[in-house]
Amino acid sequence: MARKKWLFLLVAIVVLGAALRFYKLASLSLWFDEGGTIHTSTLVDKDLSFILANISAEPPLFLLFVRFWYALTRALPGIADGSIVDDFLIRFPVCIAGILGIPLTFIACRSILKENETALIAALLFAISPFQIYYAQEFRPYSTYVVLSLGALFCLVKALDEDRVRYWVGLVAFLTASLYVHFFAIWNIALVNLYFVLTLNWHKKLLRKWLISQSVLTLVCVPALILISQANSFYEQATDYFFLLPSLKTGIITFKTFFAGYSPNHLLYRAIAIVCAALSVLGLCALIGKWKTFALLVVMAFGAVAANIILCQIRNNPYYSHRLMIFAAVPCYMLVAYGIRAPKKQAFTLIAVAVLTGLTVPCLADHYAQRLHPDWAHRAGPRYKVEARAAARYIAEQLADGDFVRHTSHFTLGSFWHYLPAEQQGTLGFTKEEREGIIKGYPNERMWEWTGYLPARIESVIETARRMWLVQSWWEPFDLDPLSKQLQGWLDGHSFREERKPFDGLTVYLYKNDPELRAATKTCQLADYGDPSVPYYLFPKNESGLSAGREWRRRFLATFLSSSDRAPPLYGVQFDLAVAHDGELSIRGQRLSAGFLDEDGDGKRETLSLTDVGGLLQEEGTTAIESVDYSLLAMDGDGERAVLASFPLRTSNDFTYRFIVRNATDVTRTVQWSVHESAHVIEPLSFDRSDPESDVWRPSLQYNFRPPPRHFNKFAMVARLTDKSPGGDAIHDDVRLDAGHYAVLARILEEAQPINQ
Repeated sequence: MARKKWLFLLVAIVVLGAALRFYKLASLSLWFDEGGTIHTSTLVDKDLSFILANISAEPPLFLLFVRFWYALTRALPGIADGSIVDDFLIRFPVCIAGILGIPLTFIACRSILKENETALIAALLFAISPFQIYYAQEFRPYSTYVVLSLGALFCLVKALDEDRVRYWVGLVAFLTASLYVHFFAIWNIALVNLYFVLTLNWHKKLLRKWLISQSVLTLVCVPALILISQANSFYEQATDYFFLLPSLKTGIITFKTFFAGYSPNHLLYRAIAIVCAALSVLGLCALIGKWKTFALLVVMAFGAVAANIILCQIRNNPYYSHRLMIFAAVPCYMLVAYGIRAPKKQAFTLIAVAVLTGLTVPCLADHYAQRLHPDWAHRAGPRYKVEARAAARYIAEQLADGDFVRHTSHFTLGSFWHYLPAEQQGTLGFTKEEREGIIKGYPNERMWEWTGYLPARIESVIETARRMWLVQSWWEPFDLDPLSKQLQGWLDGHSFREERKPFDGLTVYLYKNDPELRAATKTCQLADYGDPSVPYYLFPKNESGLSAGREWRRRFLATFLSSSDRAPPLYGVQFDLAVAHDGELSIRGQRLSAGFLDEDGDGKRETLSLTDVGGLLQEEGTTAIESVDYSLLAMDGDGERAVLASFPLRTSNDFTYRFIVRNATDVTRTVQWSVHESAHVIEPLSFDRSDPESDVWRPSLQYNFRPPPRHFNKFAMVARLTDKSPGGDAIHDDVRLDAGHYAVLARILEEAQPINQ
């Protein structure tokens, strides 16, 4: 191909790639990763603490660049901080890096495969890849890492082919810079050394220069290697994992992602994966006999992916995502391009390029529309970018002295540090569990403390705030998150809600703090913590062989209540405590598979069938035994056996109890049980403390798993009303639906424990 022709085509490809990268560059807000990087870059001004692994997990060279560039954008006149233009300028340098990757792919590919046509196709695949475009539009180091790695790849080939000093210096410089920009470049260093060893027969004369260059490289990379080792030690200590354990399937998904991005269109991306895999095999077959080139492309394309999958299988904490393999995509483009050119047929080349381009266009549309694959295995990192910019502007326009801005998750906190530099900003929680959940994924508490991601307890925060702006968000914005609704419910019960404003992917609430309202909100002690065991009794029969009378049994139970050490435990029963709004005692029973101790202390097992417990006790009303207002829980049909539970009713006449006794199967399982020690009722939520020593209240959902036996001869479904529903004054009453077909959306927030806890 004539020089003018391929140069013209290359310019056209670069222009196309630039247009695809600049298009909608700032249409979406900066998200968590970008905001967190900007926030961490402020460490550059603080005694070089940005190079300490227990403070920052970011590569230092990129942080230096972020600090410089972000300060420069702040100093430009006429540009409002947090505006679309401001975000465009912030992302501009990584976008330029993404554009530079196009001609560099051409140059590197031509130096490896010695063909202009193949290099042009590889550059085109790079230019239109939704995967490369995604990270050329994100203020993170990935595009810069690709550019530096391409420079290293080019210098590697030239140094080994031409043995010039400038290429040896370039190899060391590019590899060093890439490692300080992104720690994952350590794999490129390992892979180029692996390639040199595999091709040593061709490069024996260069062994001394290779050893010198790698020794210099190791020396200048020592600080980075120390940081990598320290960061890795934190990952090794983690008990909760951010990433899925990769497998061979993960590697296939990564290969697909190189060409199709994060598109959810499974028909398209499967077609792209099949076509590209076939062309890669064709390219490898065409390289047989050119073993140096074959080894280089295979090692650089698949080495990092394969090594990380293997490593994650044996290490304590899997750390794998498709974006970490972004440079491995480039040699894959080269292999596909070589496969397209392998038949040496112009028609085949044109058809293959047209097919791949046509398949990629819908994936590009998915990228710009922010349609991400719903399966985490296909994403492993990217999230939906919510409308943080507009939400922050909305708050900023009304922010006043004494206002606090709090987030239900730190997903939006990183973005808001950029858009809303308010001092009183952070995340909220109820207990230390929310803090521990973050630390378990990366056990570097000092770093989390500095970043401000660890949540503060909502009770202490609201006390000092004049008004509270609540940013309701979650990592998967359109999924049900476990905490934000509870935080919102708590604030609804303890303060006055003044505003609610929804945005794409998040909602902003404004609450006015009112100490009198908080003081007036009732806290009702419903039950003592108690001993986690339930007495089980076998009543004696009278002379006629019938069970003792009810009054006698009551006196008998009262005697046992006064000496709890005589009460053997019952196993296989699960108890749920709920609040009855109407003030009436409501008791529900199911079949019980009971294990008990006989007089000799030996364990026995027996099925206890509770035939109509609810009706039995509702007819009699509350059973009172001495100072205990409620004790008899369930009894069998013959009146011989009973299950007993007792606790005081000495708090408020506004609330009573409902117990649900149930056992879903006939299999006896040991059950640890305890009633909720307390409840803080803010309709339609009930708040409880799982720890009797804690002063933290957490909302609990109320539900009736099964209807009481014999009360319904058809399947009954129990739902909860809200105050806006018909009959909302009976907010805690059961709604019973007749038998029929119902569409039900069920979300399981917490899996049941094996011991039915």
